[in-house]
Amino acid sequence: MRSIERGSGPASEAASRSSRFKPPRLMQHLLPRSRLIQQLKDNQGVVTVLIGPPGGGRTVVMSECYRQLAEAGEAVCWLSLSYADNDPATLRQHLSRAFVLPDSSATELLPEMPDALSGLIDGVHWLEDPRARDLLLHFVLSVPAGSRLVLAASQLRVPSLRRAELSGLVRVIGPAQLRMDDDEAAMLLGEQYAREQVSQLNAFIDGWPAGLRFLQRAPQFCHEYLASSQSLPALPEELADYFETHICQGMAGNRLEALMELSVLQRFTPELVAALPAGVSHWGGGDELLRDGWMIRYADARQRWAHVNPALGQYLATRLSRFNPRRYRELRHFVARWLAENGYPKEAVRHAVSLDEPPVAAKLIESAGAVVLDLGSGPSIQLTEMLPVEQAGQFPLLFISQLYQRIRAGRLGEARSLFEQA
Repeated sequence: MRSIERGSGPASEAASRSSRFKPPRLMQHLLPRSRLIQQLKDNQGVVTVLIGPPGGGRTVVMSECYRQLAEAGEAVCWLSLSYADNDPATLRQHLSRAFVLPDSSATELLPEMPDALSGLIDGVHWLEDPRARDLLLHFVLSVPAGSRLVLAASQLRVPSLRRAELSGLVRVIGPAQLRMDDDEAAMLLGEQYAREQVSQLNAFIDGWPAGLRFLQRAPQFCHEYLASSQSLPALPEELADYFETHICQGMAGNRLEALMELSVLQRFTPELVAALPAGVSHWGGGDELLRDGWMIRYADARQRWAHVNPALGQYLATRLSRFNPRRYRELRHFVARWLAENGYPKEAVRHAVSLDEPPVAAKLIESAGAVVLDLGSGPSIQLTEMLPVEQAGQFPLLFISQLYQRIRAGRLGEARSLFEQA
């Protein structure tokens, strides 16, 4: 368990006390997310829990809901939690002040929540002490029919709240609902992108609101990303720094290592994860991340394939290549072979085209049936080094595929010459 004093010395705690009872000041123009705010307003007599990643828009939605309720003349209060609230006495004091509760120092539990009041509590994930969690739980589950409570957390690890969800007393708005759709992404990114380009960028960031803000401020990266079908440009520095600070540094070492390995795989099934050579990854760890709901999520309706957030996956795979290049290379070669041998040719080709050994890549692409994939809906097959004409007999399908790529690019004379030489 982390110490409750972490990051909460006397000076910092004194500074935070003045602001913990009101929404934080938001410097950027907010995108109106009316459907989410209306859900919070409609959930009267229940506890609504917003669950999502850092930068997922939880606090923004709650702040806007607070503003609208206050402007409508309704009684509304706010509380931002911190590590210091793992001390039950501190948490009791903050809840009492925020909700204007009568003195309850003589009892262990707080009085029930007042009627005709809307309370918004941000940062529930800071609570790790079981006593503090129980104190909060007993209070929030006392919400009367005429009040509403909104909690926000990066993950929900309080089993009692999950059980209350089954009874209808708790309603969860999760990462899938917090993700921005293409219409919302277009409003954030601006008018310089066509609809299809907005969809590509939004898919790369997986609808993550903070990620779209970073892309909005990095037009050069967006241009390079949209122009490249093979090699991805380096992430914007601001986005990479966010991943390192808010994801990597706050994650347990073994969990981070497993997530880096899964990022190299990009898309994976339980069977693929189980087959990894001497891997720290296992499906149990991946399942925990899936339940958190944003770093990894299912990629298909049958919930067979899962994938890491593409932007985060690119960062973590690059991170692994720097910290452990040997393991990175081993995983890349393994996954391309495993996918080819287990009946996933398109997936195999996606990995093979970026391998650093063209002969190995060529063999994998050839066995996958390169021409069929290239002429169909598969990826564009372009090795980092074009196959020399002398190897056309060894890899006929790949050679023909590369001729097709030249024809598609308008290089007809070059394609004809190479074909005649072969």
